Amino acid sequence: MTKKWVQISHSKARVVEEYNVIIFTISIGIGTLILGCILFALFNIFLVLLFNLLINLLIQFIQFNLLHGEPVPKTLIEQLPLILFCIIFIIIFMILWLFVPDDELIFDLDEGTLKYLVQSRFDKLLKRQGSIKKRLHLSEYSKVSLRVDSEVDSDNDRWYCYSLKINSDSPDIYFEIDCSARFSSTNELYKSSRQKLHELENLGRQLADFLQVPMVLDIDANKAAKTDRNSSNSSNARISTGSKDEIETAVEKIYKTLKSSFGNTHEYRIVNSEDFRGYVDLAYYHRLQSALVEQGYTWAGDIEDMTVAEELREYNSRTFIRIMINSTHNTSIAFYHVNPKIPLGHKC
Repeated sequence: MTKKWVQISHSKARVVEEYNVIIFTISIGIGTLILGCILFALFNIFLVLLFNLLINLLIQFIQFNLLHGEPVPKTLIEQLPLILFCIIFIIIFMILWLFVPDDELIFDLDEGTLKYLVQSRFDKLLKRQGSIKKRLHLSEYSKVSLRVDSEVDSDNDRWYCYSLKINSDSPDIYFEIDCSARFSSTNELYKSSRQKLHELENLGRQLADFLQVPMVLDIDANKAAKTDRNSSNSSNARISTGSKDEIETAVEKIYKTLKSSFGNTHEYRIVNSEDFRGYVDLAYYHRLQSALVEQGYTWAGDIEDMTVAEELREYNSRTFIRIMINSTHNTSIAFYHVNPKIPLGHKC
């Protein structure tokens, strides 16, 4: 299921749920079977008697209305339970199809409101509005954010998902437009939800253009658990001041890294910034990106220079490059943060 942007006018738009017809039909069919099994388990004897009564009524209807008093053929009688079961299945299926609720968001710039509606197909057939679950004032929201969120469940397991939200200046005021499935790691999220991320990004751009607010990328706004790289150090541990030879060796390593980085053909790969937590200052990336978004730039992606990465491994360091593109797509800005860990001396 995806959410689709529907522009009604220059001041009114909707975000509606769009179903995959095959998957939706299969889901309703499975739901019908489950509901039938539950009803049969709860009302076993009653349903058997009712089923037999319906079969007898069906036999009488066929005999006196279709066969004009002639006896019903035995083969047809044997098929009647299956026919009746199919009729009941179709009736339950249609009832579920009619009354399954659909979520719909209505943005109205003239009223300055966002209405969160819950409406069934039965309501639509009767041209009824449905129930308003929430009514929000758009003036309270200042940006659209595409986020990588994390949360901890009751078993203390952390889960990650992509989400699209409208936010205010206060972190406590937001409204979620749509989100992806949850995954136990950012790598799994990145591999499994690329299509969903693309859909959320397109929906977010349309929404930001309509509301005339910036669209930003928030990385793990819930602050996923960080590894304390200093926790293993004892209270009396210290790094001794490096000797002159050690410092000169470190400088030579830096020079060698820079020389190799600028002299070769570079290879790049697309990465997830969450994989670099602990190596770079993600808050720096976020601050600079937000400043560029205010100047009309949009996030184009994060990449890692694999040529430089080979050299940085020696310093237990990694970095990635964030690319921003302006609205006319004729200017791009790339920025990065490097935090090499160069050993000087030894720990004691």
